[in-house]
Amino acid sequence: MDELFVVGIDRGGCLSEEARRCLERAGVIFASPRLRDVFSQMAGSSGLLGKCRVLEKVDDTVAALRQSRGKAVVLASGDPLFFGIARRLLEEFPPEKVHIVPGVSSVQRAFARARLPWEDALFVSFHGPRRRDWSLDDLPLLCERHGKLAILTGGENTSRDVAARLPRGAVVFVCERLGYPDERVRRSTPAGVRRMTVREPSLLLVLAPPGERPLLGVDEEEMEHERGLITKDEVRA
Repeated sequence: MDELFVVGIDRGGCLSEEARRCLERAGVIFASPRLRDVFSQMAGSSGLLGKCRVLEKVDDTVAALRQSRGKAVVLASGDPLFFGIARRLLEEFPPEKVHIVPGVSSVQRAFARARLPWEDALFVSFHGPRRRDWSLDDLPLLCERHGKLAILTGGENTSRDVAARLPRGAVVFVCERLGYPDERVRRSTPAGVRRMTVREPSLLLVLAPPGERPLLGVDEEEMEHERGLITKDEVRA
């Protein structure tokens, strides 16, 4: 492999001139099954789709790149350096051979849909391999310290699992299938998210005032009870 271009694409965008030049120069284009479907809508009748090779696992993509010759492209989701495949590729290949063309990340699109600035947010991923030593149990403390989080979910850690660890007073924006025709953004509470059916791919935007500590006990709206027959918060705590 002489050169490797990592090109970020997303379902709601289009190919930039830079991205199209990279794709036209490549001898082979590697993509996951989902991104191949996205790419098919963007490539149209250009003939680029004929170069596409579908591989599901990152390890298989790395192995195929080692055997390829000339210029290759790996399609990534959104910004390849934002919890994406570009980090792994920079570890596997000489950085001077790797060229990155970022697209719009799902988090950028989510904050735009929610009409929220995002320069002060903390970004956490529970989707795929994690790059930090965070667990779901760390979420109450992260909310207390930062107040605004963007949380990527998926796999074993669903939106419901994340919501179960969020402080009771948090505001949660559930962002589903961003860029797809059936995308949806819903504002809710942690308890409300736990009752939702959330479609993938998805992510959560969480607003919790800094310093708001998780409350003891279980909130009334999280419990089933008959005609208000329930002990008070303080007693349950």
